[in-house]
Amino acid sequence: MSFPCFSYLEYSRLPPAVQEQYLDWCQNQFENEREMILFERQGGVQGLASRKAQEEVDWLQRITVWSYLHAYIPNNRGDHRFLSQEMFNKVKSN
Repeated sequence: MSFPCFSYLEYSRLPPAVQEQYLDWCQNQFENEREMILFERQGGVQGLASRKAQEEVDWLQRITVWSYLHAYIPNNRGDHRFLSQEMFNKVKSN
């Protein structure tokens, strides 16, 4: 049996029998994750650590690229040094 992740408020509304099942399931998930971490610390599967590290690097690169990509302005939009002078001329001519 698997459960979604419950908040404490949702957990407290569950019947007592389901609460016990949920706690057992959470304990089981914790033990499985702990065994996996210990296995990886002892060496794990050959190449698994480098693959996971590469996935994390790829994820970080994808996130950082998208974070600045929306604010990127290409240099070929004209010379920005004369922008304030052009604005001054437009106001002055009116």
